[in-house]
Amino acid sequence: MATIGQQLITAENGYKRYLFTDSNFNYSNGWLNNSGSDMISYTEGSTVRFNCYGTSLTVLVYSWSNRGNMSISIDGQEPLAYKGYHSANANNYVGFVVTGLTDRWHTVIITVLSSLGTLRAVDVQSNGLGISTYDESVVKKDRTLILHNDKYKKWNPEVKGGYFSVVPAMTSATTPTGIVEQSSIWGSGYEGFRAFDKKLNVHANGAWHTGQTNGAVPQWISYDIGKLKRVVRVAITARLDSYVTTQGVKNFIVQAYENGAYVDLAEFNTTPWAAGETRTFDFNNSKHYQKYRLYIKSTYGTSAFAITEIDFLESVIESSAHWSAYDTETISTFHDFLEWGMEDRSIFERKSSELPPIPLINITQNITSHEQESAYSQSLNLSKYTSIQSLKI
Repeated sequence: MATIGQQLITAENGYKRYLFTDSNFNYSNGWLNNSGSDMISYTEGSTVRFNCYGTSLTVLVYSWSNRGNMSISIDGQEPLAYKGYHSANANNYVGFVVTGLTDRWHTVIITVLSSLGTLRAVDVQSNGLGISTYDESVVKKDRTLILHNDKYKKWNPEVKGGYFSVVPAMTSATTPTGIVEQSSIWGSGYEGFRAFDKKLNVHANGAWHTGQTNGAVPQWISYDIGKLKRVVRVAITARLDSYVTTQGVKNFIVQAYENGAYVDLAEFNTTPWAAGETRTFDFNNSKHYQKYRLYIKSTYGTSAFAITEIDFLESVIESSAHWSAYDTETISTFHDFLEWGMEDRSIFERKSSELPPIPLINITQNITSHEQESAYSQSLNLSKYTSIQSLKI
């Protein structure tokens, strides 16, 4: 297994190498193709996103004395920092190694934490499905393939036909419709409704900025629609200038107001933001609410912060959730089952037990006056064995 700081000229046995110039990698602004072999960024906060398959991966960097640190986040988990320089100026240095992942698709986000970072390649297991373009839904996908009436069937989740904002371009806290409220503001020109005005203005008169003396997290901002809506997506646009490095939202909860209290719908952890970057966050919500809010638990700094734009969106349902027959009558390949088959949900160890020989007791008795049979009996204590008759989930 590769180790951090090691120079790895070729992929290890059982791994396949993908250069970061591959079209499956999704780059934010700030990246340049360096002579067709590396991807280099001079922009702090710039990211590259992709999906990979398997239980482990190795990230290779171009090591140089002026390269800074980067971070990697797997499946939306807390980012882990790693070095871009390892005591020598050379290519194909191991910057990060991750093992112990579930054998399935994973999302990967790499972020530049300083003003300069260079990525060379990523090695993933060659017996897997390799890499693909970034799709965060793979983490949430239910593997539901079952055999029913001699046919394989899979669960098809609800398909959304499009997203539509439930918030108009707000010109004040109450116009044209709805009500915007917030936990604090910096002052005039930084009110909460500025985050719903659908304008990308720099800072003053263009963003919600929390208070000067009471603006540290936690903070919240809400919008009362005035009628019931089923919101399933939130969009956030980060601050437009360099202060975004310390004022980007790190952890937040989407909440809805019901029966006099807020209920949590979804919680998200983010990676560092680029200036003016817009991200969307989808979540499951089967109910209609009138009032929604963002509850910001942490940012990438310790003081007041600003958000340029926020939007709450509903969706049109193109098709309802349903079961359907699998494309083929049988599972044709190992990877088909990994892609669609149910993951192991067993909570009991399944095993058979062979009992030792148990002597029987002779209880011979006369069956009729003319015939005699031999009969034997023995009691077996089954109380230590469990017979599951039904299971409710």
